[in-house]
Amino acid sequence: MEDELTAAVAAAQRWRDLKDLLEQAKHDRDTAIRKAADAGVAQTDLVKRTDLTRETIRRITNPEAAEAVRKSAAEKRRAAKKGAGS
Repeated sequence: MEDELTAAVAAAQRWRDLKDLLEQAKHDRDTAIRKAADAGVAQTDLVKRTDLTRETIRRITNPEAAEAVRKSAAEKRRAAKKGAGS
Protein backbone atom coordinates (compact mmCIF):
# COMPACT_ATOMS: atom_id res chain seq x y z
CA MET A 1 0.00 0.00 0.00
CA GLU A 2 2.86 2.39 0.78
CA ASP A 3 4.42 1.68 -2.65
CA GLU A 4 1.18 2.70 -4.38
CA LEU A 5 0.98 5.91 -2.34
CA THR A 6 4.59 6.74 -3.12
CA ALA A 7 3.93 6.13 -6.83
CA ALA A 8 0.81 8.32 -6.71
CA VAL A 9 2.69 11.15 -5.01
CA ALA A 10 5.53 10.91 -7.55
CA ALA A 11 3.06 10.90 -10.47
CA ALA A 12 1.29 13.95 -9.06
CA GLN A 13 4.61 15.79 -8.75
CA ARG A 14 5.57 14.87 -12.33
CA TRP A 15 2.19 16.25 -13.47
CA ARG A 16 2.80 19.56 -11.66
CA ASP A 17 6.31 19.79 -13.08
CA LEU A 18 5.11 19.12 -16.63
CA LYS A 19 2.23 21.55 -16.27
CA ASP A 20 4.67 24.28 -15.19
CA LEU A 21 7.00 23.39 -18.05
CA LEU A 22 4.13 23.53 -20.55
CA GLU A 23 3.01 26.94 -19.28
CA GLN A 24 6.55 28.28 -19.64
CA ALA A 25 6.89 26.80 -23.14
CA LYS A 26 3.59 28.42 -24.18
CA HIS A 27 4.75 31.77 -22.78
CA ASP A 28 8.06 31.45 -24.67
CA ARG A 29 6.24 30.48 -27.89
CA ASP A 30 3.83 33.40 -27.62
CA THR A 31 6.64 35.86 -26.90
CA ALA A 32 8.63 34.64 -29.90
CA ILE A 33 5.58 34.87 -32.18
CA ARG A 34 4.82 38.43 -30.98
CA LYS A 35 8.44 39.45 -31.61
CA ALA A 36 8.34 37.91 -35.09
CA ALA A 37 5.09 39.71 -35.90
CA ASP A 38 6.48 42.99 -34.55
CA ALA A 39 9.54 42.50 -36.76
CA GLY A 40 7.27 42.29 -39.80
CA VAL A 41 6.88 38.54 -40.31
CA ALA A 42 3.59 38.00 -42.15
CA GLN A 43 0.80 36.18 -40.39
CA THR A 44 0.61 33.66 -43.25
CA ASP A 45 4.29 32.82 -42.76
CA LEU A 46 3.77 32.37 -39.02
CA VAL A 47 0.82 30.06 -39.69
CA LYS A 48 2.75 27.94 -42.19
CA ARG A 49 5.97 27.71 -40.19
CA THR A 50 4.48 27.18 -36.72
CA ASP A 51 1.63 24.88 -37.76
CA LEU A 52 -0.77 27.01 -35.70
CA THR A 53 -4.11 28.28 -36.98
CA ARG A 54 -4.65 31.86 -38.11
CA GLU A 55 -6.97 32.35 -35.15
CA THR A 56 -4.31 31.16 -32.71
CA ILE A 57 -1.76 33.53 -34.25
CA ARG A 58 -4.31 36.36 -34.02
CA ARG A 59 -4.98 35.61 -30.35
CA ILE A 60 -1.26 35.56 -29.61
CA THR A 61 -0.45 38.76 -31.50
CA ASN A 62 -3.51 40.67 -30.30
CA PRO A 63 -4.42 39.42 -26.82
CA GLU A 64 -6.73 42.38 -26.12
CA ALA A 65 -8.91 41.53 -29.11
CA ALA A 66 -8.87 37.86 -28.16
CA GLU A 67 -10.09 38.73 -24.66
CA ALA A 68 -12.89 40.87 -26.11
CA VAL A 69 -13.97 37.97 -28.33
CA ARG A 70 -13.92 35.56 -25.36
CA LYS A 71 -16.01 37.95 -23.25
CA SER A 72 -18.52 38.46 -26.05
CA ALA A 73 -18.85 34.71 -26.59
CA ALA A 74 -19.35 34.15 -22.86
CA GLU A 75 -22.06 36.82 -22.76
CA LYS A 76 -23.82 35.21 -25.72
CA ARG A 77 -23.70 31.81 -24.02
CA ARG A 78 -25.12 33.29 -20.81
CA ALA A 79 -27.89 35.06 -22.73
CA ALA A 80 -28.74 31.89 -24.65
CA LYS A 81 -28.80 29.88 -21.45
CA LYS A 82 -31.00 32.47 -19.76
CA GLY A 83 -33.35 32.53 -22.77
CA ALA A 84 -33.58 28.73 -22.78
CA GLY A 85 -34.49 28.74 -19.10
CA SER A 86 -37.40 31.17 -19.57
